Amino acid sequence: MKYVIGYFLFVLYFLQELLNIKIEYIENLQSIESYKKWSGLVLLLLILGQWLVSLNRTNKLLKNTTKEKFIEIHKWIGLLLPIAFYMHSSNFGFGILLLLSIVFFVNILLGIINSENILDKKPKFYNIWLMLHIVLSVLIVALSINHLWQVFYYN
Repeated sequence: MKYVIGYFLFVLYFLQELLNIKIEYIENLQSIESYKKWSGLVLLLLILGQWLVSLNRTNKLLKNTTKEKFIEIHKWIGLLLPIAFYMHSSNFGFGILLLLSIVFFVNILLGIINSENILDKKPKFYNIWLMLHIVLSVLIVALSINHLWQVFYYN
């Protein structure tokens, strides 16, 4: 079920971009500088929260059932991130922002692929998937910090 929601939101974002379908109210909000900064902060906190939830998997003091709950939270936040991204920006941007958008959505797609734990039964594929997911996640944080710096430095 999770992957259906994930694919739906993923495809929906791309369709609205490709077909230039815009919601005027959200477009108007996104033209307000303070809104863009606050929605960007919410998006960044969700991304950083993904790291916090993921790192709890490595906490040896937590029970396995608690770790599994954190993994489920991580998956659901990841599946819903396209909504937060859309609320912040309804287009991919240019240059570094385009790169950030592409990496962001490729990483979401990777997350959707294993949202139902299908790769857990195939360790070779799981390890490759996990490595890619982590590398892209680090890249997202680095590009987000760069974006944040540019927003505040040039404004």
